[in-house]
Amino acid sequence: ISDDESRRLSAAGTDSLDAFAEYTIGQAEMAKRTWDSALPAELHFQKAIDLDPNYALAYAGLADALAAKAGNKHVSMESTLDARSAAVEKGLSLAPELGELHVSQAALHRHRDNDPAAAERSLLRAIELSPNYPRIYKEFARLLWDLDRLPEALTYVQKGLDIDPQNDMLIDYYAHTLLRMGRYEDALPKLLDSVSRRPDYLRNHLHIFKLLRNAGHTGEALKWIRYITRNDPTNFGRRLHYECWTLSIIGYEDEAQACERKVAEDFPEEWASWNDFGYDPGSERMPLANRIRKTIRSGESLNYNFAMDLLVDAAEWDVARELYDVWRPPEYSDPDWIPRDVDDVNEGQMLASVLHNTGGVERAQRIVDRVRRVMRDEGVTFEAGFNYRRIALDVALGNKRAAIVYLREGMVDGRILEDRFRLKAPLFDVMLDDPEWVKLIADLDDIAAEQRRWYEAHKDEPLLPLQNTI
Repeated sequence: ISDDESRRLSAAGTDSLDAFAEYTIGQAEMAKRTWDSALPAELHFQKAIDLDPNYALAYAGLADALAAKAGNKHVSMESTLDARSAAVEKGLSLAPELGELHVSQAALHRHRDNDPAAAERSLLRAIELSPNYPRIYKEFARLLWDLDRLPEALTYVQKGLDIDPQNDMLIDYYAHTLLRMGRYEDALPKLLDSVSRRPDYLRNHLHIFKLLRNAGHTGEALKWIRYITRNDPTNFGRRLHYECWTLSIIGYEDEAQACERKVAEDFPEEWASWNDFGYDPGSERMPLANRIRKTIRSGESLNYNFAMDLLVDAAEWDVARELYDVWRPPEYSDPDWIPRDVDDVNEGQMLASVLHNTGGVERAQRIVDRVRRVMRDEGVTFEAGFNYRRIALDVALGNKRAAIVYLREGMVDGRILEDRFRLKAPLFDVMLDDPEWVKLIADLDDIAAEQRRWYEAHKDEPLLPLQNTI
């Protein structure tokens, strides 16, 4: 470290060996970056403060441990804000030039103040003071995600990895940033290194699961998600839902239904976040249009995007238009709204489908033209989420031939497999008179059976090395 950094750290340090020992143990716990490591870390940082109330670094550690505890869902984020604010304020009064405290302050600007500009100023100040502190770069990436500044986010994460190449949290953020940029596969070498070194840091295992699933290697993806759900309590209900969905994709219907029942019974809050309308766990996931209409008219809260997704798949155009007219998010209220970038593509495709089938043909066409331009300009390759909705859009617009061409393209590398059941929704009934469409859907069922056979043959083998090429 530089002489300036050495002086700042000395000013922020302690003469108490016991306090230093507690702080060091707390840092070691945080470095594990597991689901529950923030809990003992918080206790050790507090002990360090109790032993030396002027130990500025310990206040930074305490604020970060509290944020991590909330991030891993042990407590709500709101419940930590007062204690974090007090810790950061005290620490800065003792050592105003300690970069670690400016990082903790940046997180508060995001979580407490909803002030990204202030958060960015704090992080830039942290870099001036402590340029070799890796956590700065993770926090910067997280902030820049929210601001849609993805290339900058990637640059900052890479700077952090230049300092600490084996920092698994930074590798996690590196992969997630690349995912948002449509370059997920570029993260694979770093992810494989991380999971081979840290079998307990399962966030990076989850990235590999998603890569395998997106590449159509659903059998191998099932191996990975089952390893995760058996070893990682973080967001367990959501992880288990991934397992349920993967089982369903490749035709383990009975196991998928049992899995969904477990989510519904053991994680009711998680289940409720997906299921606003009470469909039976494990049953065919079709929308209940009358129930959605009742919810719309009652004024009760609902998940707009989830409800719209269900209604479009069911070709319930009148209810979907009522949902749009009554509940649309503020960003869609502008009558001239069109998608700005890739993040708006799915919403744009759903909205165009609804407008086209409820008298808004001209506006629907403007949205469709913009969607296709964005996907072309952004270089979006075939990805299941985007392209299932693209197929659905062509069907909704009556472009049967385009839907078949796009489905065939998605089957080249298997990425459309995860939407196999959705391609049998009522929206697609109009396609059943086309023999080529029927044959493609049957081929998808054959691919699912092949993935099932792969899983049965390899399920007891180690995760690494990967058996399929991504």
